[in-house]
Amino acid sequence: VKHYKDLTMILTAAHVCGVVYDQQLRMFKGFVGSDDKIARIDISTKLIVSDIEGRIFDAIQIFAKKRSDTCVIITKRIPQGALNIALEELDIGENAYNIGLPHGIWAPNFIPIFDGRFLGQLYVKNGRGNKTSCYSIPGAAGQSGSPIINSFGEITGMIHSVYRRYNHLTLSSTLNQIKYVIDQVLQYMMAYNFFGFLWTKAFFAAVGDLTIAIAVATWYFANDRKELKGAVFGGLKKTLRYHIGTCAFGALIIA
Repeated sequence: VKHYKDLTMILTAAHVCGVVYDQQLRMFKGFVGSDDKIARIDISTKLIVSDIEGRIFDAIQIFAKKRSDTCVIITKRIPQGALNIALEELDIGENAYNIGLPHGIWAPNFIPIFDGRFLGQLYVKNGRGNKTSCYSIPGAAGQSGSPIINSFGEITGMIHSVYRRYNHLTLSSTLNQIKYVIDQVLQYMMAYNFFGFLWTKAFFAAVGDLTIAIAVATWYFANDRKELKGAVFGGLKKTLRYHIGTCAFGALIIA
């Protein structure tokens, strides 16, 4: 859904990246059976993604929202375009399209595309605020996390559940839920970069201060100050060799 410098942000369903949320899945009555076996994925499990040409990339989970079953993972920049997020929700009855891999049907440069209509939004689990969008798009196992797009090629939803008794009824995260997750990730990344800036700034300041301190101490305790040469360079060398960890840890505390 977005490229950020050398990284690519990928939106998918929370139950396919990181830990599987049993209770979250169970709340969609009729979409997950009580006898279904829910596979658990450890948070340290290695995630991989593939682009349309079959190239494999390692990925890590950075944010998940179990109530809306949304998750964002990042990987190194994938050399393909990203889809934009739609500005507005579809009108009821408007056409929608899904790019998914039912039952894992996939091959390089092969794109399964399905169409349907937006049926509106509903509340699940007795209306406790778990809002979801509903589409008449064919669905099956393997399509979780696949995008729903409008006629302009913009993301309006993401499939996370399929009705068990009628495969042409799928549930999706709402557009607002998707926007919230993306905004949260961008805010975290901005905060991360800002913290990195403060840490780097404090680190170089610490290296400079310690270099000067060592140079001054060397000059002050020298037996023959006239013969003393390269005190500053010597201070920098000692700082980088013996005290770089001190500078880094001190800068972390200051940042």
